[in-house]
Amino acid sequence: FSDSITQANGKYDLSSKPPFMFAYKEYVKSNVEIAQEQQTGLIMISSYSSSPSSAKYVLEIVINSFIEYITQRESEMAESSLSYLSSMLDQNNNQVTNLSLSKLIQADIQKMVLSKSKDGIIEIIDSPYIPVEKYAPSKLAFILLVTFLFMSILYTSLMLKPYLIKSN
Repeated sequence: FSDSITQANGKYDLSSKPPFMFAYKEYVKSNVEIAQEQQTGLIMISSYSSSPSSAKYVLEIVINSFIEYITQRESEMAESSLSYLSSMLDQNNNQVTNLSLSKLIQADIQKMVLSKSKDGIIEIIDSPYIPVEKYAPSKLAFILLVTFLFMSILYTSLMLKPYLIKSN
């Protein structure tokens, strides 16, 4: 840790931004990729690491943080929209406009309920997983074995050639 966040009693003052948070953000920026498909609108989040288990762990943290952020944002937007639409509904006397405002209010209430439910607004289609490594024999070991066998047969036949020629 940096001396700038150490207090007089020797403990760390974590109210300021500690250096490890900067390192964590840099790690996430360099090892996590977020992309949205243009055709489907699906958001794909990928993590790259030499350790599959650490990549899965980081990916789970990023996905959960993303879901919390989106859920909170949608809930706040629905609440502010609901209050505005309610005030507009009270001010308006037109029946057609009131019907349209009622439908918009219904949609906002539905968003608020979804954001409070455990399923939330976002659905995870494919959870992070550690890829299963398939076992296959090494190509290099196979090539070396075949080469050794071929060279052994060739060497033995060349060594036995003079003896085979004399016997005929």
